[in-house]
Amino acid sequence: MTTMRRRLMLSVAALAVAICIVYSALALLFAYVVEDHFFASLLTVEGLPFVKRYDEWKDVPEEVRAGAKSPKAREVAGRDGRHYHLRKDGDQWVVAEVSSLLAVRPMRLTLLKILIPASAAMLIASIVIAAAIARRSVRQLTALAGAVESGATQKLTAHASDHEVRVVAQALETAFARVENLLQRERAFVGDVSHELRTPLAVIRGAAELLAKNAQAQRILDATQSSEDVIDLMLALAREETAHESPADIHVLPFVEKLLLHHRGLLGRDDVEVEVDIPPQMHIVAPAAATDVVLSNLITNALRHGGGTPIFIHGRERTISVRNGRAEQQARAQRPGIGLHLVQRLCAACGFALAIETAATGTTAALTFSSRPDS
Repeated sequence: MTTMRRRLMLSVAALAVAICIVYSALALLFAYVVEDHFFASLLTVEGLPFVKRYDEWKDVPEEVRAGAKSPKAREVAGRDGRHYHLRKDGDQWVVAEVSSLLAVRPMRLTLLKILIPASAAMLIASIVIAAAIARRSVRQLTALAGAVESGATQKLTAHASDHEVRVVAQALETAFARVENLLQRERAFVGDVSHELRTPLAVIRGAAELLAKNAQAQRILDATQSSEDVIDLMLALAREETAHESPADIHVLPFVEKLLLHHRGLLGRDDVEVEVDIPPQMHIVAPAAATDVVLSNLITNALRHGGGTPIFIHGRERTISVRNGRAEQQARAQRPGIGLHLVQRLCAACGFALAIETAATGTTAALTFSSRPDS
């Protein structure tokens, strides 16, 4: 890919070459014009030994007439290095053989020896100046891009001294300020809504736990847990620090056991069986809070709809998979609800790969992390 710095240097170099060629040609042309004007003036001077007058065109030497091809010619190159200038004076022709007086033609090589090094020096100077200008401009743009990438978007104009770059920096500052304002409003809204929902959900959970032996109360507990999961996902998406949390070394088996213990209410059912196949030495590197929210939702979803068949939690290398074998869960996976949609959004924000596969043996949610401790 051609960089702006390279394009600027090539453009200035091409311009310098064009200017050198044009002005070298003009310098040579000027020298020839001056010389021709000088010879034309000599043709008006009487008594010069190299100037001859002829009454008729046929009297002009055959060498001159052959080279001129027309009585209107003003300059003729003869044989053996001779050179003629002509002028019609009334009915006569004035002819001067000026080969011994030529100045520019014998000096052409000398002139080129002067013009070529001078042009090369101008070209080198132009490239050096262009490189300096390009380096200065690109340095500002690079600093501007670095500030944007690092998130320091409030003082972008500090990286711009040129007017054009400063205009870009000011436009970026305005755009980022507008975006940040929108994000703050969205985070505030989601935080307020989530906070307001947590209190009544906590009351419902407490009352339902007192009535846990009743089937309807268990449905209330399930609905409460589902609402809390959705709220956790919404908060994780609203809080920018969740997606940008520093990765941590997670010991997978204790991490999953902690999540299962947190959902012991679902594990306590007679129709729920969980099989965990995770090597004790398995570790992953990932943001802990986001991993907790994503895995918690996948495990909760499998436990909630896993009655009658085992729930398999399998871990190898960088992938943790949760499989539910019930047929109705397969149909559910084909119609992902808001919970799964939010899980997918959080995975995309954190760089996780989430794959949902439905087969005759059940539905599997496979979560793959981007790195390992030794990577």
